[in-house]
Amino acid sequence: MERHKIHLYFRHYVHDEDTLARYKKIVNRVNRATKLTDFKFGIVVSYDPGMSVHLKDEVNKISVKLIENNVEFSVKVAHGAGFSLFNVIEENLSNMSVDRENFFVCCVDGDSYPIDDVRFLRQVRKITDEMAREGAILGLAQRTKIILPGASELYREIDEMAFALCLRGRLPVKKSVLLKIPPAYAEFGDPVPGFYCVNMTHPKIGDLFRNMEEDMVKSDMTHFTGDFYLVLAAAQMGKLVTDIVPLEDNPMGSFSMENIRSKSRDLGRTSLRKVYLAGIKSEENRKLLEKHYPPESVEKVRDVILKAMLR
Repeated sequence: MERHKIHLYFRHYVHDEDTLARYKKIVNRVNRATKLTDFKFGIVVSYDPGMSVHLKDEVNKISVKLIENNVEFSVKVAHGAGFSLFNVIEENLSNMSVDRENFFVCCVDGDSYPIDDVRFLRQVRKITDEMAREGAILGLAQRTKIILPGASELYREIDEMAFALCLRGRLPVKKSVLLKIPPAYAEFGDPVPGFYCVNMTHPKIGDLFRNMEEDMVKSDMTHFTGDFYLVLAAAQMGKLVTDIVPLEDNPMGSFSMENIRSKSRDLGRTSLRKVYLAGIKSEENRKLLEKHYPPESVEKVRDVILKAMLR
């Protein structure tokens, strides 16, 4: 198989000393990774608009360290993970100076995956190899562990699995003793892993992003709605591939039922409303969820999703 080009970008959000410390580690590890592979690397770091001048200056100082290794970087006021994802792909799509034959762009959560581990880099190559071989439009990681601590995280898990069931028959699931994941993820798949590889030469890629641009006018996809949107939209246009990718960390964030509500409302305003609504309303899918989760918890999440979409 002809060797293809891979542009691997890491996204990260800085809003305090802890996330700044994580960013320092990301930069150091990306710089080490440049010595291990021929991938082209980039970082998209966004910062909280209310962050102190001191922390903003530190972000800029840290980012400059990327220049000597020809790592692309952008530092912007935060608009959320979805904005970073679409920004990376659109910039590459519109850059006509890039030779886009056999060209893949991957966007990955920088603080979750072992950036400078050769096993991680090998899996990135393996996923894009399969995408090239199968003519797939999107490649996803299947995380080796999923840690969603706290009572509210049960609802997050149910929400992700309800979404996975909207992709039934389209989201491949791999089996391995390496996986330390909840049983539902082992059965239904890992639909929003914070690791997305896009085939920039797929015949439907232009349609995918034209639709995305139209939907962004109607809906706010700047936060994690963008991840859900990309996966569901790509699944309507082409094949998805997945493979097991080591996860180093699964940093805790602030999560509440409002996150499910806002994501569902925003997806409900897009061209994907019909397919998403059908998957959530499906009684068969509800019964599948209840194999793994308390029926009252499943019903609570479904109720929040449906009410948000019907507003």
